[in-house]
Amino acid sequence: MSLFESFYVICDEIKQGKVENETLSAHLSLLESDCSQTERQIEEGAAPGFEEELPKLKTAFSQFKEGISQIKGYLLSRHEAELEKGVTLLETSFEEITVEINKFFLEKMAASPSQDGPLNILIHTAPHLEQEIGEDFFGKTLTLFERHFKGIRRNLRHIIQTCEMNSELQEALENQLPDLQSARQTFKQIQNDFNGKNYRAVQENLKILASFIQEYNEFCKKVLDLIAKNEGKNCPRCGTRNPGGAKTCVYCSFVFPFQDQPPYSSGLDVKEGETASGEPILSRNLAKIYKDLGRIHNLAEDYQDEEVSKQELLHAIEQAKEKAVSILNRLSSDKEKLISASPKNEENLKLAEAEEEGFQLILEGLTTTQTWVESQKTEDYWNGFKQAFTGMTKLQETKASHHS
Repeated sequence: MSLFESFYVICDEIKQGKVENETLSAHLSLLESDCSQTERQIEEGAAPGFEEELPKLKTAFSQFKEGISQIKGYLLSRHEAELEKGVTLLETSFEEITVEINKFFLEKMAASPSQDGPLNILIHTAPHLEQEIGEDFFGKTLTLFERHFKGIRRNLRHIIQTCEMNSELQEALENQLPDLQSARQTFKQIQNDFNGKNYRAVQENLKILASFIQEYNEFCKKVLDLIAKNEGKNCPRCGTRNPGGAKTCVYCSFVFPFQDQPPYSSGLDVKEGETASGEPILSRNLAKIYKDLGRIHNLAEDYQDEEVSKQELLHAIEQAKEKAVSILNRLSSDKEKLISASPKNEENLKLAEAEEEGFQLILEGLTTTQTWVESQKTEDYWNGFKQAFTGMTKLQETKASHHS
């Protein structure tokens, strides 16, 4: 959470009378931590031209921390005067901090905007768009947010798909879902308005986008709360608790069916295929097949984002299927030669059969994914990739067995 976000959380809780010791105290500690971190980042990143602003900013941060201390004092004494004084200090110093941080971002960090909270940065820098340097910074941050927003869209889609495939999470889908389509249109409008220098419209649409992000966060929390009520498993990537039958992590979209299998590498150590008189090692096309699967997965995501056409995705799948069929035909021919050769080839024959099984699974997965493009059924989407990558696992095991 950024300084801006944690500040508004505190203000909203106080205005709504939510001043329970434990909750508000935890949020105050978070606000204090965000304040110190922000102050430290600015001090460390300040260029010579910004040094004259630092004393003013340091004073504002000191007042801000004093405001936090006053509110903490209220939690112990319950003296309303302390709460009132604390809120006043927070609000007045925060206004000064915001002005100075905007200057800092605009003048000194335009070339490398923060990776945290790009939407937050856009909202706070939008009022400066009339300045030339403001346009430059906003444009760069807008590009950064575009990547961030794409990740949010995909995460939301994966979470909804996970809910659809797990009965214990159906409750999350009964309420109003974040309007992803409208959010996408709003973002496109922001891009168009920025390019057309319609800055007032940019600021209004940023507020709409911020509302969508809030709805997205609330939806994620709702799903996580439901998960907490059921037995599940922890995601090995982010630690989020997930239902036992989850195909993917509801938070970071980690694909669970493959979590216990060996990691894949596009830089596999594969050699040229040998004749029946030699060892039937993994095909030199294995790395290319893996690359194809990764490309198809990315295209499938882009297709759902309406960034590639249905025809482009289907064409990529057909090409990968043709490659898999070609490899299977070669393996079948190799097996026939091995069977008619010396009995010493028995182990090599087993390896060839295992490799054939792996590529057959890949072919089945590609066919299932192709079915999903037409059916749009969530289970087809996940089953297709599960089959294909299970085939890759089989090939990895075959490779390990051969080298051992």
